[in-house]
Amino acid sequence: MIATGTQPGTRYGAPKIYKRGIPLRPIHSDINTCSYDLSKHLVTKLVPLRVNGYTLRNTYEFVELINSVEDANNYVICSFDIERLFTNLPLRETLEIILEQLFPNTEDILKVSIKKIKILWELATSTFMFYNKLYEQVDGVAMRSPC
Repeated sequence: MIATGTQPGTRYGAPKIYKRGIPLRPIHSDINTCSYDLSKHLVTKLVPLRVNGYTLRNTYEFVELINSVEDANNYVICSFDIERLFTNLPLRETLEIILEQLFPNTEDILKVSIKKIKILWELATSTFMFYNKLYEQVDGVAMRSPC
């Protein structure tokens, strides 16, 4: 990995006009940052962890699944909105879980220690600019950040 950018990520908000009080959805841009390519690379390692028995690829798969339910009139579909899901994510704990899932039986992967991989991941998620002021991300992740 070669660092190619020279600026920290920037953060801005997109209004949620359909919600009371019109809160902002935090959006993060890592483009032109030193950790952008690193973030994109690390995300490829997460893909196997995202797929499980409850994962749907798209709306068409959902419709196909719903149409295959026998006695569908006996069921109710319910949707939940988790408020501030990404921004409330406990970053350090989540990172520990990810590393345990990715590397359960070894301390070194490709001659790089898990400790160094953790440092790289923290670098990719830790700092951003907001109104020309530098901040450190403590918990949570923003929408549109590769990680």
